[in-house]
Amino acid sequence: RRVTQGELVELLLASDREIEVHLHGYDLEAKVAPGAPVSLIFDADVAGRFPLSAHIGRAESTLAHIEVYPR
Repeated sequence: RRVTQGELVELLLASDREIEVHLHGYDLEAKVAPGAPVSLIFDADVAGRFPLSAHIGRAESTLAHIEVYPR
């Protein structure tokens, strides 16, 4: 789905283990546990490409990139 600057975005996050998810550029974080999906809702007010990362202990891995297109 294409996201345009100014839109309200909801990401539904689920995991089979406990993780912390971070949307870089927007400085949003959420803790996700098995069987407990979490919604990450934000106003896409900044255009660009932002990594969505999982933090497990000290390790970090990129799950996806969120691209917000200018109006």
